[in-house]
Amino acid sequence: MYGKLTVSTGTLNIGNAADEDLLTRGGTVSVSGGGLNVAGKYYTDDVNNIATFNLTGGIVTLPTSGSTSTTIAPFNISGVGSVFNMSAGTIVIPREGGTGAQDLGYVNTGTSGGSVTGGNLQIGNTSTPAAQTISINTPSYVGNLVVNSANATARLVTNSLNVYNNVVVTAGSLNANNLYIVLSGSWTNAGTFTPGAGMVTFNSTSAQVITRSGGDTFNDLKFEGSGNKSLANEITVNGSIT
Repeated sequence: MYGKLTVSTGTLNIGNAADEDLLTRGGTVSVSGGGLNVAGKYYTDDVNNIATFNLTGGIVTLPTSGSTSTTIAPFNISGVGSVFNMSAGTIVIPREGGTGAQDLGYVNTGTSGGSVTGGNLQIGNTSTPAAQTISINTPSYVGNLVVNSANATARLVTNSLNVYNNVVVTAGSLNANNLYIVLSGSWTNAGTFTPGAGMVTFNSTSAQVITRSGGDTFNDLKFEGSGNKSLANEITVNGSIT
């Protein structure tokens, strides 16, 4: 794709088998409603290795069939100078990319323009196969991080994670992999959180709540910003509270 792809209602299915991809070479994807399903991966290559991605509504799901690339994640914006805008809608990654050991998922490392003010990055859904580890690698914000399958583990790699709003684990696991998580919303966990040696920072001028039935466990915990921080359940902190 060199030009524009726009989805505002209905459903667009790209491919119906593994490794049938949406390849953009300087093109723009804009989704404001409806659904965009990619059987394989969304990525860039060639000399014009940049992408523009706009999500203001609707649901983007990939890979719906599978992506066997061992180097390119199912959602992959790595070309320097790319633009990523997200204010609403959802990106769903239901299964890992690669051949088993790579655990590829969401990469957004090339963005140097655009903004994130909302929307969801969702790891896992009702179609997620067993034992899926799906990595997240981005220095940019995500709107809300949602882990939504008992078969899925969302795992941070390389970059700490900045969340504009909430972290919600309805099922499955979130593995910080010794990296930091900074969020400006609330924390709700009905699954498993593995902090490693990382820190979770609650940083907002608005109220923030930590909720997990039976209590959650953190390594280091930091409270910043003028908003009230509240515990809906007891917590355990193995390191320091700042």
